[in-house]
Amino acid sequence: MRLKHMTNDLTHITVILDRSGSMSSTVNDVIGGFNTFLAEQQQASGQATLTLVQFDSQDPYELVADRQPISAIAPLDRGTYVPRGMTPLFDAVGQGITRLDAALLALDKAARPTRVVFVIITDGEENSSREFDYSRVRRLIEQHAEWQFLYLSSSLRAMDDASRMGIARDASIAMPTDGQGMRDAWSTSSASIREYRSGVRQRAHIYENERLRDDDPNRDAFLARPWSPRASAGQRVLVVGVGDGADAIAAYGLARYLQQTVGCDVHYGITVSGRDMPAVSEALRAGGAVDAHPHIWLLSGEPQPIGAVAPDDDSIAIARSLPRDGASGPLVIILPHHDADAERALVESIDRLTVSHIIAVDTGGAALMPQPDAADQQHRMLRVLRRATAPLTHAVVGPGASGAMHIAALLDVMRQRDRARQYEGCLPLQRMTALIAPAARQLAPDRPLAIALRAARTPGDAPVRVPHGARPTIPASWLGHVVFFRA
Repeated sequence: MRLKHMTNDLTHITVILDRSGSMSSTVNDVIGGFNTFLAEQQQASGQATLTLVQFDSQDPYELVADRQPISAIAPLDRGTYVPRGMTPLFDAVGQGITRLDAALLALDKAARPTRVVFVIITDGEENSSREFDYSRVRRLIEQHAEWQFLYLSSSLRAMDDASRMGIARDASIAMPTDGQGMRDAWSTSSASIREYRSGVRQRAHIYENERLRDDDPNRDAFLARPWSPRASAGQRVLVVGVGDGADAIAAYGLARYLQQTVGCDVHYGITVSGRDMPAVSEALRAGGAVDAHPHIWLLSGEPQPIGAVAPDDDSIAIARSLPRDGASGPLVIILPHHDADAERALVESIDRLTVSHIIAVDTGGAALMPQPDAADQQHRMLRVLRRATAPLTHAVVGPGASGAMHIAALLDVMRQRDRARQYEGCLPLQRMTALIAPAARQLAPDRPLAIALRAARTPGDAPVRVPHGARPTIPASWLGHVVFFRA
């Protein structure tokens, strides 16, 4: 029966996990992969419940967890995941669908989840089902077309089972049996579900190569549209990094580029969290910063080197290390921590800077994710900047370098922004490399800005594996650009 009237914002995830004897050789990777998947989904925004089913020929449907809040699900270990027996795949999937359908149908309409996702993990083909066959499972999947079915398998022959059951090719992935390959497959499925839960994707897909084909005519269409700054010579522009300290470096580079190419009067700066406002203000004052306006400080004096590798969490230290030449700054803008009155005061302070245009710099593009966690600094700062009088542009340096989304999801966001006439064009990062590189040498190599700068300096368009977040593979051409949106 096709379940309708799903009205809330709840997501339900059912994991159908093969526990047959052939999984013994990868037991540690299966446990680690599931536990990472679980942790990532527990940290994702939005409510979710999870059902965990393990199956083998001794028990084709062992219900480990049944529609429990995802925060209450315990990780697997060698005691709770013990491979044995054969592979009744069709029985496990068939029972999973019919049992969940009956359970949800018994709920009030308001309590039913808006989204349902099945994740099926197996290393071999079907060989011991007794109740269900592929045609019956296929009918069930077709009857639940609004549900999402993802399929991970380390056997190419088992991939045929996915096709026979009616699972789409772009929702299936051949999972390598080596540890890294299996972890990547779990990570890819987790990212797809996270994007689906957040609204980035209308369907939960798995991108086997996590990038578009080299001959796809749409892949680089957006990179063929050059950006034309809205500001003109002599106008005052504020360029502010909205995330961590690396955004301050990128903001400095873009500010200098605008000054040199357009002739703008540019101010640049960095956003820092005001969670502990008195302590931040005292640290700035002790370092010789000038209190320019409420919540806005101007760093003065000579740049202060911070060592060979910049700390990940010290944005002020990175800002202090930046050059003072050419552009006015760096400014330190303290973002109030969920204080409406303080946010209004900050908007007024930004207006007192009397700028004609604001550019918010986001390295890697994490702020492109919709429905963020309420505590996400980039999104909160963008909301504050939108309230200022001056028009706002959102600049994403090295889209994809944050690891938040795969290239196909990035393309979907780009298309959505383009349809809304928000996409302004792009700028090759190479034009700013000479301005940024000296300050960026202090960054650890896995920071998004460091990844983007390496891509900008690398000839060709080889795929680049981003080593954090969803660990997506992003074309170097994307990482080596800055894309701009009207915010």
